[in-house]
Amino acid sequence: MIGIRDVAVEAWRNISSGTTRAFVALGVFMTLVGGIGLLQVRVLVAVAQQAVRFDNSGASVQVLAATGRINGAQCDALATYPGIAAAGAVRQGPDVRLAALPTTALHTFEATPGLGEVLSVATTAETTAWGVWLAEELAEVLGVDDEPALLPLVAGVSLNTTGVFAYPSDGRLPVLSYTLISPVPALGMFDACWVRVWPENDGAFALLTLPWQAAGFRDASDMPRPQQLNTTLGISFDAERRLAAEPVWPLTFAGIGVGAVLGFAMVRVRRLELAAALHAGMDKASLLAQVGLETCVWVALAWLSLAPALGMAASIGNPDPFWVSWYPGLRTASCAGIAVLLGAGTAVLLTQEQHLFRYFKQR
Repeated sequence: MIGIRDVAVEAWRNISSGTTRAFVALGVFMTLVGGIGLLQVRVLVAVAQQAVRFDNSGASVQVLAATGRINGAQCDALATYPGIAAAGAVRQGPDVRLAALPTTALHTFEATPGLGEVLSVATTAETTAWGVWLAEELAEVLGVDDEPALLPLVAGVSLNTTGVFAYPSDGRLPVLSYTLISPVPALGMFDACWVRVWPENDGAFALLTLPWQAAGFRDASDMPRPQQLNTTLGISFDAERRLAAEPVWPLTFAGIGVGAVLGFAMVRVRRLELAAALHAGMDKASLLAQVGLETCVWVALAWLSLAPALGMAASIGNPDPFWVSWYPGLRTASCAGIAVLLGAGTAVLLTQEQHLFRYFKQR
């Protein structure tokens, strides 16, 4: 067997002279395999964006209504259970008239602090006093942002604003649109418990009967049914089902197939040269090592170029950590690189010295 140094020198000569067509192979690999990896990455980013859109629309919020029978403390306590992101109780408050809108009677609600987490109320870090939260639409009319402000009432007193919450007309129940919410301690009874279940899981949904059991509903047939805050984007977001419907693994296998075919083809077109090397006395193991080194060079360059490119693609517009979407694309590039080496090795093994003259006539 020829020494590894001689094999490496010969491999470098072939690369530098263009015999291996390394740059052609590099371009094809990055175009085809890189395109497949990019498609995988963006498919997963799209699912992550859909999940955020579903959650932001309020579709992950379930409203448990039982007028005057919901214990505020027990409702807020639901947020301590796994799978429940936030929970808060709400009840009707007195109507008010603002000095800026004297002819309009605005609905108000009292809510436990947990509702602020459910609604993602934007508050300032400096806000320590109790005040009211304004629906974003109302806040825009009044020229109020999430900074503390005073809202004079027709009655002569003022309300202190401590936050703003988004509640657009996007299909969600209109109960809190254009309203004021006054956070109060989680004491006494309320009319409804708002529960944000995210990410969705059956165990968390099973806990939604707890507020009603505490309210005295013992018979399952007597219990009110949870009402989804917004059904516009569907009644559930099954991430596993959506991911299973996406061609993530088929694309990986496609990348492997492209790599294997590319590796085989790039070596097979050199069969006359390789058969001549065998005829000149080079053994098959040395030839296999030489072609392996030649192939490893451009495969490594392709992988090192694709890895950051796919990472950047996984970062753009991705609400999740980028590596969640980056990994499948990187996996495809890596598996395709291995397939290239296997394809190239197969082409070398199929090259026979005794077929030299046949290769010569076929060139």
